Amino acid sequence: MTEEAKKGGPQLVYSAPQDAPTASFVPPWVPMPGNASPPVALPPRIDFRKTPQRRTDIVKGLIPDADVTLLGGHGGAGKGFFTLQASCAVSLGVPFMGCQTLKGPVLYWSAEDPEDRVTWRLQDICRLHGYDLDEVHQNLHIFDATEFDGFYGEMQRGGSEGSSYRALGEMPGYGAYRKLVKQIDPLLCIVDGTGDTYEGNDLVRQQVKAFIRLLLRVNKNRRVATVLTTHTDRSHSRGNRTGDDGYVGSAQWHNGVRSRLYFEVDKKGAAERLFLKGGKFQDGPMSAPLELQRGEGGVLFPVRQQAPQMPDGTAVPPAPEQVVLELIAEHYAKEFYVSSSFSTNTPDGVYESFRDLPNWPYGIERKQSTALMRELLRTGYVEEEVYSTKNRNKKSRWKVIRMWGAPFGRPSDTPPMPGMTDESEEE
Repeated sequence: MTEEAKKGGPQLVYSAPQDAPTASFVPPWVPMPGNASPPVALPPRIDFRKTPQRRTDIVKGLIPDADVTLLGGHGGAGKGFFTLQASCAVSLGVPFMGCQTLKGPVLYWSAEDPEDRVTWRLQDICRLHGYDLDEVHQNLHIFDATEFDGFYGEMQRGGSEGSSYRALGEMPGYGAYRKLVKQIDPLLCIVDGTGDTYEGNDLVRQQVKAFIRLLLRVNKNRRVATVLTTHTDRSHSRGNRTGDDGYVGSAQWHNGVRSRLYFEVDKKGAAERLFLKGGKFQDGPMSAPLELQRGEGGVLFPVRQQAPQMPDGTAVPPAPEQVVLELIAEHYAKEFYVSSSFSTNTPDGVYESFRDLPNWPYGIERKQSTALMRELLRTGYVEEEVYSTKNRNKKSRWKVIRMWGAPFGRPSDTPPMPGMTDESEEE
C-alpha cells in the first residue's frame, strides 16, 4: 500500500489480467470507497461573438451539409433509386428533383444492393436523365459492401483470452468505410442501409446514438454530410398509421439526426401515389411533400402539378383557404356534405373528400388540412352544423358562413357561393 493510501488519501485500483477462461471482464479502473474519481474532461466553451461559417445544403431543402439525413421507407418504396439519383446529381452539380445541389465527390456504401443491380440502375438513371456515364463515374465512388461486416454491433474484444469479452462498438466494416472516407474526402456519403450496417437494438437509445455518432465522426477533419437509409413498417409506408413519424424504433433515430425524409405510398386499388415527405429539417424551412412517379425501370421523377389559372391569366394560385372554402360551399349546395370531424380516419373529411381534385392546393396534406380547418373555424369562416341523415342519424358538417377575405361580422363583398347564406339571414 502506498504512503498516500495509508494516510487515507485517494488511490487507484487496477485489475490484473485474469487467467481463468471463465473469468468475467473487470474494467481497468474500479470505483471503490475512498478512491479518487476518474479525470473529468470539460466541454469547450463556445465563443458566440465570432462569426460562424454558415453551411450550404448539399441538396437545397433536402440534404444538409455536415449532418446525418435519415431516409425511411418500406422495401421497394424507392430509397435505392432516390439515393442513386441524388448521388449522380451531386457528382455533376446539377439540380435534383427541382432542388439546387453542390458539386463534389460522393461515396456510396452499398450494403444492400450488389454490383449488378446498382450498375443497371445507374445506367438507366444516366440514360433517362441524359447524364454522361464517364463524367458521373469521375465523382461517384460506389462500393459493393454486401459481403462486408456492419459498422456497429457486438464483437469479441479485449487482449488476452482470459480478459476478452463481448461488447457493442465498432465493427470491421466501419474501419473499411473510414479508410475510404479518408482516401476520397467526399462531399456526401450514402450508407445503404441500417439493416446491414447497424446490428444493435433499434429500441435502445444509447446504441442508436452511438451508431449515429460513428457516422458523424468518420472524418476527423470535418463532419461529412451522410444519407442513411432505413426501413419503416409496411403499415406506415402505406399511410395507414396516424401521425407523421416515419421511423421505427427508438425516438433517438429522430432526435439524433438533423434531417429526416421518408417515403409514403398511398394506394387506392391498383392506383398508387408515391410521396417523399419531410419529418425534420433543422436548419431551415422544410420542403413541401414531393409527389413522385416511377418511370422506366423504376427511376423516380417528380409529378409536375400545374398551378390553377387566375381570371387575369396569371399562374399565381389562390390561397389554400380560399380554395377549401369554395369547395366546401360548392359541394354543400349539391348536398354533398363534408364532415367536420377532426378524426384521422373520417372517410368524408376535407382532405379525404377533395385531395384528388385538380385544384386541391399543392402540398396540403392531411395534417396541414386539419390545421387549416381549425384556423378557419377559429376565425369565423366556417361553422359546424348538426344535421340528420336519411337514416335519422345525427352528424356534423362544415358550413361556410363567409368567404375568404370578407371582414368578420359583415357579409362578403363578393356574391355568395351556391348553398351559402348570409350570416344575418334567418333559417
